[in-house]
Amino acid sequence: YKIAQDIFNSQGEQMQKTVNIVQQWDNTNNNAVTTDNDFKYPSMQEILAFSEIDKPCILNGEFDERPPSLNWYSVLADLSVTDGVSGKFSRAIKAERRENAKRSGIWQNIRPDCLQPHQWYEVTADYYLDKPSKGITNFRCDTTIMEGGRFACPAIGLRVGSQLKDIGWSVGPQSDAIPNKPGWHKMYGVFKITEEMASEQISIYVAKAAEGVDIILDNISLQPAEPHAVGVRDCTTNIIANGNAEAGDHRYWFIRGGGESEGGGEIQIVHPGYNKGDYAFKHTGQRLDRWRGMIQALDSTCFEVNTVWKITAKFRYFQITEDGTEVYVTCTKENQLEHNSCPVFEIEFYSLNNASSQASSTGPLPNDTFMTPVDDVGEWHDIEHVFSVNYEMSIQEEVKIQITSVDPGFGYELDNVQMVRLN
Repeated sequence: YKIAQDIFNSQGEQMQKTVNIVQQWDNTNNNAVTTDNDFKYPSMQEILAFSEIDKPCILNGEFDERPPSLNWYSVLADLSVTDGVSGKFSRAIKAERRENAKRSGIWQNIRPDCLQPHQWYEVTADYYLDKPSKGITNFRCDTTIMEGGRFACPAIGLRVGSQLKDIGWSVGPQSDAIPNKPGWHKMYGVFKITEEMASEQISIYVAKAAEGVDIILDNISLQPAEPHAVGVRDCTTNIIANGNAEAGDHRYWFIRGGGESEGGGEIQIVHPGYNKGDYAFKHTGQRLDRWRGMIQALDSTCFEVNTVWKITAKFRYFQITEDGTEVYVTCTKENQLEHNSCPVFEIEFYSLNNASSQASSTGPLPNDTFMTPVDDVGEWHDIEHVFSVNYEMSIQEEVKIQITSVDPGFGYELDNVQMVRLN
């Protein structure tokens, strides 16, 4: 009881719930069978393990304990053991017969002393997907889908108290699988612990793959992030993550409305980038609408009322011919609303859980470099915007930046995206 009290800082009823958790193991397939609630308190075995300060934040993240599913639980799914990313000599956990696309998966509680306020943490995992109802092994999801859909990829999330929060996403392009491991892909993310989060019980989970898709998970880890890890940022510097494709992939970037499967095209990584840099983004393929552009979620707490922000980026513009050939062409900067306009950014502010708040948007922002026309076909050109945050924008819980105003049949390359506060 003292151990439980020290860890959870709770009293009689909660401690009794903790010690009364019943965990049974199916000796046939090592499935974890727990009580009816989605997220349970840890077993006494876990509590005793938590008392050892040298334990990692995630226990049994490589699934090499006996049984392999030790310390892990299912949410609206069944768990079974299968081969891991290293083949038959390693183990992974499969979340199968998932009942809910958003919630069904695998989870584990994180001990309270592991996550410290104001500290950044990095999560990574390897995954493989099957879709048994269609007889598909190595199911290919769409890493450009931000939320839900028939081809949604899995994501890593935290349950903080009763709230769910995504913290890690599938790394795209999907064609960039783990070398020599067909079908295996990476998830990655960083997140910062706030004072409010640190006061709550926190669990980590993997879910959100498309309905009917089995998630095979291996090598999930959570550790302090290095200062220059991709995605670590604050409100006083550039708040765009992976703005120049420095990661060699498009992590943190999605396509509004979804990618190839939803008529939004695809994001490729090209070399070299602007000024002979290592990489740049290319948004190509069949796009059905002008607003289907690259999109990224931002930290809403940065956008205080009356703050002024500047967005800059480099772009190249091309036309996609009937046979799929990409040809660099000119576009117009003067009017971001007319046909053949160059790409610009738009910022959206909204709240999913506050019906009384009014969503707000900058609309497609005018390019402040419109006096410099796009005459040199195939060269890199500038995007530059300055905007102010009004009261309605400042009270919203969600903020997203996206590229817009690119006609269907055209595409763009993008590099050196930055967004900084001016005051």
